[in-house]
Amino acid sequence: MNSHILNRFALHLQSCFQQEFARRPGPFRQVELSPELLDVNDKQPAALVFWINKESFFAGAILLFPQNAADGGRCDGNTYARAVGLCNYHIWSVDGITTWRVDTPETTEPLWSLPVPSTVLAGAEDCQSIVRQLREEMQLRFFSAQPTLPQLSALYLANLLHATFQQLLPAVQAANPNLKSSQDQTTNSLLLKFMQLCTMAWSANLPTGISPDDLADVLDLASHEQPTALAATLLARSTPVKFGGEAARLLHKLTLQLHQFGPSLRPHITAAVNHLWPIWAKQSGCIPLPILPDTGIPSLLLYPDHYPTNAAVAVEVAAPGLLAVTATLRHLQAAADAPQQCADPLSLVAPLNVQQVAGALMDSRPATVAEAHEFNARLRISWPNRNLALKSGTPVWAWQLLHLIGLSPSTARFNLFLPADWLQTPFSEQLYLLLVERFALQSIIVDPRGRHQVEFAAAQEMTQLDLVPLSGIKRRIETESPLPYAALRLTLLLSDPLLQLFDRGDLALLDVTKPDPDPAAIGLFLRSTPGRTLWQLLQPKRTLPPTARAVTDCRRHGIPLPRAEMLQALAKLADKRPATTQANLDREIADWLGTACMVSPPAPMSSRTDQRPSVVDDATIAAAATRDGILRFPADFLYDIPQAERARFSAGGPLKIVETFFDAITLSTTDGASLQVNHINTARALLLATSIKNGNEIELPHSGRLTESLLQRYGAHLHQLRTALIKAAAAHHAADVDATVERIWTSLPVPPWALITEHLPPTSSKML
Repeated sequence: MNSHILNRFALHLQSCFQQEFARRPGPFRQVELSPELLDVNDKQPAALVFWINKESFFAGAILLFPQNAADGGRCDGNTYARAVGLCNYHIWSVDGITTWRVDTPETTEPLWSLPVPSTVLAGAEDCQSIVRQLREEMQLRFFSAQPTLPQLSALYLANLLHATFQQLLPAVQAANPNLKSSQDQTTNSLLLKFMQLCTMAWSANLPTGISPDDLADVLDLASHEQPTALAATLLARSTPVKFGGEAARLLHKLTLQLHQFGPSLRPHITAAVNHLWPIWAKQSGCIPLPILPDTGIPSLLLYPDHYPTNAAVAVEVAAPGLLAVTATLRHLQAAADAPQQCADPLSLVAPLNVQQVAGALMDSRPATVAEAHEFNARLRISWPNRNLALKSGTPVWAWQLLHLIGLSPSTARFNLFLPADWLQTPFSEQLYLLLVERFALQSIIVDPRGRHQVEFAAAQEMTQLDLVPLSGIKRRIETESPLPYAALRLTLLLSDPLLQLFDRGDLALLDVTKPDPDPAAIGLFLRSTPGRTLWQLLQPKRTLPPTARAVTDCRRHGIPLPRAEMLQALAKLADKRPATTQANLDREIADWLGTACMVSPPAPMSSRTDQRPSVVDDATIAAAATRDGILRFPADFLYDIPQAERARFSAGGPLKIVETFFDAITLSTTDGASLQVNHINTARALLLATSIKNGNEIELPHSGRLTESLLQRYGAHLHQLRTALIKAAAAHHAADVDATVERIWTSLPVPPWALITEHLPPTSSKML
């Protein structure tokens, strides 16, 4: 079976098990299809996790559905089982169902096996019989082989911390309404609390007998007893954050869980935190560090998501919560040398004793007047012999970069990610000239997100400059002196056809020693396809200037223009009436410059260049959320209901309920066609089905009770889909998660969300 069919079959079994649990309660309270787990990716098989307590991350069994795995799915089974703290796992394959113990040799026989008849896919009775037998085996294994606590490993501990962290984020935001607009503050506060817990668990000193409301304060007090440097990092915060209500309860529950593991927890804490560091770094908006030389030279790392191998980290700049993570790791590993730590490179005041600066400066927030005054004062420290002053409104990253250049020795090497527009702003030329005054530019690489990876080193190393634009084709320039600012911009940003025109002189920058050309000619050129492309490439955030400002703006922003004779021809064309059309203008330009430059301007690049990764489009978010497919209603839920037990309905469009009289319910379309049903669940199912498909026949069970079961299963699927969509939008850093989710939801083949919440049975959301 292919992956889509396997997922549908797994979803069907999820419903069967849920019905079995409702019929005969036992230790398993909830079954979930392919939950998000660390070390488990989209390429691994679908799996059903049977939870004893989902909130506490306490699983009782796991059932995998491998697809053509060479080892029958045992490698994936080991990973899944360790991730949820189990010592056994179960596999449903074409050969039947088998039970295996974690990490046993391949030649080992299964602990249990059960043949599965081929009729199980078509017959409800056969399926329920298999479900009951498998449930008995799972419960037997859980009670006989599984310890009272989950099977502890570094992977399980990492998953437990990660799952609780995700539960706590909205709870802390709810307890601090003033912080709802700042996820960074919430994330930092949670990371500080988690590292306080980890250091205390490592020293077997977790607090006990503390009420949930007092726990956060007790953790703060206990952190004062840690070594001085670690205590200062664990207690760092800019804004007080309350842990009350649900947040206090969840934090207290995690503390009790960690305490239950006792001394066996200590060996796994370091590996678990190491596992979570890059995940938390990504969640905080960090960009992966560029690849660095594998040497032990003293380094300054900016917002790292890991420490490079053999890097001697002398200074670390990161958010307070991530500084606590690295400080905790050093404490747990008894590392001898601790780097200097700070949350902002502008807070550094002494000359830096480093030979390498690496990371990302992506804070494009415009500085306020008060911040500009403070930041310029910082520049007087790093550039004592220069009177540097940037204006308010300049993005924060520019001050940070200048400050680091001024504090670093001239022998240092920089490898930084900078925003896409770092060469396209009013202060860019000033910044570039200061940079090449002290260092030699080595390379600029434009990555697929539009960010620029910029490398520069000691000036005496200047021999060649490598520029790699978005096309990926390297442009190497042999030079012994810094490339002029205008030439650098054009060489990096222009497409190959336009750059060739510039190189052979068909396009050139305005010569200040010569009279200005006719503004009408320049205005006409900027209207052409190559003119608009040039403007969009070099000034993506500005609209085309009016004719009166065309000369001034092209000179100010370094826009190359055609030769004088071509501009004269365009001036004559501009005088013609009626005005020339776009097609005629492009033909005239092509006669002079050739057709290769007739490429439409690129789509404007997103201006979002802050520390978080760029926002992707709705299609990418939707694809991530719907990777397991969207089930059709009711067709995909009828395979266990015999044809004789189904009724057929026909509607010419979306239905609405117009009248209810005891059990008789009348529904009507917008054109007045009506039909009557005798059960509210049938009416609800028709409302949902016709909101997606119009004019098609719809089959539903005769029985209202069976229809209710369909609605519950469909509701569980829709709520699971909605949750996946919310997570995907948040993971891709949508500016407005709610608006993004609603916009994508309306584009999917699902009923409107308002209709779902109004008409689905209230128990449906609990089946997730």
